[in-house]
Amino acid sequence: MLQLERNSLVWPTPEGWATLHAQALPDPVAQAVVQHWHAQRLPLVVGRQAGVPSQDGVALGLPAPAKWDRRRLAFALPVNQLAYSGRFPRLSDATLRQRWRRRGQALDFALGELLGHAVGAVQVYGSFGWQCLTGLRYLRDESDLDLRLAVPDLSAAQAVVRLLASQSLPCRIDGELVFPGGYAVAWREMAQLLDGQVSQVLAKWFDGIALIGLDALQPRADTLPA
Repeated sequence: MLQLERNSLVWPTPEGWATLHAQALPDPVAQAVVQHWHAQRLPLVVGRQAGVPSQDGVALGLPAPAKWDRRRLAFALPVNQLAYSGRFPRLSDATLRQRWRRRGQALDFALGELLGHAVGAVQVYGSFGWQCLTGLRYLRDESDLDLRLAVPDLSAAQAVVRLLASQSLPCRIDGELVFPGGYAVAWREMAQLLDGQVSQVLAKWFDGIALIGLDALQPRADTLPA
């Protein structure tokens, strides 16, 4: 089943791969990356859309690893050239090869407890996520651990923020809380909002972006289209 949302993964159809190769033609680096991705059947990531996606194209990203100078490549494919979608790996999987993997597993379990162990509630994107997916080198010493945390409501968001703020890992924990409807707020900005340090935060969803205050957060999360 094809589910398109920010930071979801998609795999092209054979026609989709042909389109990607054509779009990469002017750029030797892009050509090499697409050739590898096609050969290994690796996914692309759905970005924030300028408008509602149509047959004209869904905005996709392909952040290349260190091998290709970490180039950030942008593509667009028609909906009918996307075969299926999926999610980034869980925290415990993305940190499996780290020396602090047990701490990552403990945090994964604790977040799962708060979020009811819902499928896809805890995901890791960014460098940790892509390295786990591809087996290629993305991580640097200063790489953040980017978490995508699907929270059902404002109460759960508050509990997750408290948990994340209490953590001490070898890397900085970054990422966002995603409310029902795909309404996403950086968890660190959410912490500032809850503490009254700021009056508004930047919220992103599939095809939009806006500054909102705490009073608008819960109703907005409930009413945004999926």
